[in-house]
This record gives sequence, C-alpha cells and structure tokens, in this order.
Amino acid sequence: MLQQRCCATDAVLRLLVPGDEVIAANDMYGGTYRLFTKIFEKAGIRFHFVDMQDASAILPHINANTKLIWAETPTNPLINIVDIAALAAIANQRKILFCVDNTFASPYLQNPLTWVLILSCIPPPIPRRSQRRDPRLPRHEQ
Repeated sequence: MLQQRCCATDAVLRLLVPGDEVIAANDMYGGTYRLFTKIFEKAGIRFHFVDMQDASAILPHINANTKLIWAETPTNPLINIVDIAALAAIANQRKILFCVDNTFASPYLQNPLTWVLILSCIPPPIPRRSQRRDPRLPRHEQ
C-alpha cells in the first residue's frame, strides 16, 4: 500500500515543471512531506505548507505559478478534516489542479472525486490518409 501511495503521489507531481508551486497541508503524512521536500523541491518545485482546516488560508499563497493544491483528509497524523468542497471551489475558480489524498479514510463518505477538477485529454486529430506514415518505410526516410 505504501509503495502504491508513493507512486501515485510521484505521478501527480511529475505533471509539474521547475518553477511551478504547490500548496499543501502543513499536517500531512511524513512520507509525502519528504517526497515533496527532498525530491521535488530539488527539482525546482516550490511548496507552501498551510493549515488547510481554514480553506481561506491558502489564498495568500496562490499566484501565477501555483499549479497544484494538495490536500490530505483526514490528515495523518493529527486526523484533521479539511473542507474538500471549499478547497475544490478555490481550485476550480482559478483552474488549479486539486488532489485529495484520501488514504487515511474511506472515500465512501467523503467522496473526494466529487470535488476534484477533472482534466480531460483530447487526442490529437487523426492525420488524413496522405499524411499517414507508410509503415513499410523506416521512419528516417519519410
């Protein structure tokens, strides 16, 4: 379970590029905190650790470089509850990615997917027949 959690967190953070900023809970799982500060800070991602029990506390930290709000609820180890709906409203209004780590409790009652900003990927257009690559030729000859 721990390895899957770390992999999922790593996958989300790899959406970011150097110079991007993340607002995260100041009371979060230690492994996540260390991943943020020991790995991703060195890669140029900046983190703001905020008490998320009051959603408005994140507002002073939002700027043009803010690309992700990372919430954990209930938090580990203090079992604080954050208002997912309020954080989601802030994130959606500003088009910031919003991630909820719901590992410590069942998502059955909190329904974190109800509140996240869902991103959709639009596939590239299919090239017209004349633009398609001839599979019989090596790539460098096309």
